[in-house]
Amino acid sequence: MIFFIALILGLIPAIIAALKGRRFFVWWVYGTLVLIIALPHSLFASILKSCPQCKESARRDANICPHCRTEFFHNKSIANTHGQTRVSRHSSNSWPE
Repeated sequence: MIFFIALILGLIPAIIAALKGRRFFVWWVYGTLVLIIALPHSLFASILKSCPQCKESARRDANICPHCRTEFFHNKSIANTHGQTRVSRHSSNSWPE
């Protein structure tokens, strides 16, 4: 009976985290095992990520860094190997040189 209640209560942090773009199942297990820690963690979990080029914060769902205009691709930056050329969303050519 207690385990069933824990499974149900584990849904609370899982739903909150899923709304922030986190993985539902991982947070459901986390919330079931340690609800007292998982609930505040899911509430205060950041919706920001760090740009690998300029190290500034950007929204997790952003495709382009608002500070240096580096494009993100699957949570990684598409930057030239020399670090000099960055793709701007305002340029006519969308491919790096």
